[in-house]
Formats: sequence, structure tokens, C-alpha cells
Amino acid sequence: MEIMREKLVNLLGGLLFCAVLCGLGGLEDYIKTSYTREATVIDYYEDVCSAKDSTGNIWHFIGDGYEVGDKVKLYMNTNHTDSNILDDTITKVKMIKGE
Repeated sequence: MEIMREKLVNLLGGLLFCAVLCGLGGLEDYIKTSYTREATVIDYYEDVCSAKDSTGNIWHFIGDGYEVGDKVKLYMNTNHTDSNILDDTITKVKMIKGE
């Protein structure tokens, strides 16, 4: 009975170790492929907003309640292509308050 318990503890410990490794790998990927960019809303039509960042790139996103001139923070994903900003995607948008 004691041997069975020891095997179960070892199995659960191994599963926990694997789960932690997978979690760390996912976190590393998120950190490497994510960044933020501040932009200003320059246009909107229905629920599609266009925002221009400080480098002149124009980004489009779906959102309600934005108006021309609003400052926004764009949460971006590189799509694993660090050398090509044109295929980056917006994962989240937040209004910058107080400006």
C-alpha cells in the first residue's frame, strides 16, 4: 500500500512539473510577441475605428464609443514576425484617460 502511495505522489509531482514548464513556455511566448503602442483615433465608421501612432502607421480596430482625437493604447501581437510590423494584430484597445 505504501509503494502505491509513493508512485501516486511521484506521478502527481511529475504532472505538476510538466504543467509549470508548459505555463512558463506560454508566458515566454506572450512576452516575446506582445507590445503596446499609443495612438490617436483619426476616423471611425460605424464600429470600425482608425488610429494613427507616433510613427505614422494607421491601425484599424472594432470598437464603440471612440471619437476622433481620443488617445488609445493598442495592445499588439507580432505574429512571430519581428521584422514585419505590417502583419501585427491588435489584441486589445484601451482608452487613455486624462489627456
